[in-house]
Amino acid sequence: MIQTCPLCGKMVEGAVSQCPRCGEPLTAHSGSEVQDQGGLAFPQRRTPSHEDERAAARRKGFERGSKGSVWVANPSWEEIFRERPFDIPLFTAQGDEACIGVFFSQGFMSRGQILDEILQQRRTFALQFATFPGERYPILRSNLLVPDNPRNPLVLEAPLDILSGDIQDFCKAVVARERVAIAMAHEEKGEASSSGALYGAPGLAALLSREVRRAIELIEPSASRVDFEAAVEEMERVFPAAYQGLDPKLLVRLTFVERL
Repeated sequence: MIQTCPLCGKMVEGAVSQCPRCGEPLTAHSGSEVQDQGGLAFPQRRTPSHEDERAAARRKGFERGSKGSVWVANPSWEEIFRERPFDIPLFTAQGDEACIGVFFSQGFMSRGQILDEILQQRRTFALQFATFPGERYPILRSNLLVPDNPRNPLVLEAPLDILSGDIQDFCKAVVARERVAIAMAHEEKGEASSSGALYGAPGLAALLSREVRRAIELIEPSASRVDFEAAVEEMERVFPAAYQGLDPKLLVRLTFVERL
């Protein structure tokens, strides 16, 4: 097996985990597909992930003559939330950790203090993934149940694109470690107020792998971003509200592990 260092471009032969020239961690890539530890082979991503952008920044630093491995920090959640719409979960990964970020509006969650209560009381979240076939472009429909009121949780929905780098990184991290970091902020306190916790997610890897494989089988090679947007509109007609289509058999409980 021959790997190419994403930082300095050196070709490295064999199962080597670190580039001998610059020290950059190596991950095996094959052709136009990326194989993860759980056996998922994704199509070529159309949009870069946050990790791709970090790798590009490291590579640029190396090309400018930096010595040794080039360290580039993950963007803070404050920076991410500054560019995010309210109440739509972001699915991504930082390093090998699957992450979900949510910036709540006051219209959706009345008080910012509720987030503190969720974390202090170690309340349990729930997460569902289900493939919506669409006419030409399958949507990985996600529903996140937020325990503001454990008996009647808020439900957030996000239509996910399996050709997105962030979504692919999230899926690979879940399959590898079966846990999720959740970061949250509230409009009342601003994006700088973000806080979060790490949650165990037993059963999520199997659910996500099954639904991702289904979506990969359904997507057409010629499908475009326009087709994705049309599929989102179709999904919203079928499920006008985020809580519609929830299936107890597909809901995975996210149990508190530690504060972040």
